[in-house]
Amino acid sequence: MQSHRVATGCNKDLYLNPIIKDIYLRESAFACNVLKVNYLRTKNSKYKEDCELTVQAISNRLRIYGLEGIREPVIGTRFCRMKNGSLPASIILIHALDQAIGISNVNKQINVEVVSSLISNCQVGKGSYTHDAISSSNKAPIVLNTSAMVCYFHSRVQGQNNENSLADGVMFLVKNQRSDGLWPYCNINGLDKLIWRYQKYMGGKCTKVYDYLRQDRSIFFGDYLHHVVTLYYMVCALENRPKYLVELRPAILKALDFIENNSIIRGGKAYLNYQWEPNLKSIRHCNFRDSSAYFYLAAALVKLEKIDRGLTSKVPQVQSYINYVFGNLWNAAGDNFYPYDSNDIDLLNKIMQRPAESIFDKAFLYSVAVGSM
Repeated sequence: MQSHRVATGCNKDLYLNPIIKDIYLRESAFACNVLKVNYLRTKNSKYKEDCELTVQAISNRLRIYGLEGIREPVIGTRFCRMKNGSLPASIILIHALDQAIGISNVNKQINVEVVSSLISNCQVGKGSYTHDAISSSNKAPIVLNTSAMVCYFHSRVQGQNNENSLADGVMFLVKNQRSDGLWPYCNINGLDKLIWRYQKYMGGKCTKVYDYLRQDRSIFFGDYLHHVVTLYYMVCALENRPKYLVELRPAILKALDFIENNSIIRGGKAYLNYQWEPNLKSIRHCNFRDSSAYFYLAAALVKLEKIDRGLTSKVPQVQSYINYVFGNLWNAAGDNFYPYDSNDIDLLNKIMQRPAESIFDKAFLYSVAVGSM
């Protein structure tokens, strides 16, 4: 990771994303927590100094552009362009810094309240949010993992408005969980619930027509990564507001049941069974077979152990997943983790390249898990 640290110039002490070979600010925030955990484990002051310098570099950059202007890369088949950041881009960066230097220090150094206006622009209803700002040209769907991130944001800031919004978000996510425990990518409406309930009576053709009409908004559409991201940010919200455990406990148990029912344990290793994910028929952006799911899961399970050990008793132990990751997904030649837990070349060729294929989010989440132990 340190090989991507910028040593000189206007980007000094920030980190390059190796996929786009440019600054993606959240990578630098991810690096801060890795540096902090390395310092706590080794007491090598160089890690602490580098962390402080990177936090300052991020703060300086945000002072110029603000949290609503985070540059976020979008990779196409023949291009990579930067756009103003989405709601997740802002909250993920804040969360990474919260983990590295603490919420109170982040609030002192960065004006996080500007995110509130971005949240308002993405709000559809109580507790429900889109990935990007809503406009006449962007009728974006409600995204569950984004809504979970907003719950986290409201949990970190005191105040009645934040408390009310957090309560709305918790209720929304509980209501929009499938009966088998999965949080799909998008929200669930009345028709979705009927389709899910009576699917075995409908026949394959009716289900295919429904899927075709609903596309990514289908109740059947989801992936392991976004399910675990939703779980992770709800756990992070619980860390800040433990009183919501009563409302969230049943939903978290169902989410973990889904993971247990779709995991395979062999020889001391536990790995995720991705076979339930939709078949990929054409080239697109997606997170199917995304190996980052292991790291989100590990961090979520370690945090849950501290909140309520009974919640994690049914799923395989964290170490079993870590054994699989380092035994099967570590690419020693590339000094990185394989971004996908799959050897299906046809499938991988249909997945558009993403900045998150880099090591940064995985290293951050692993450092969260290690630092929480």
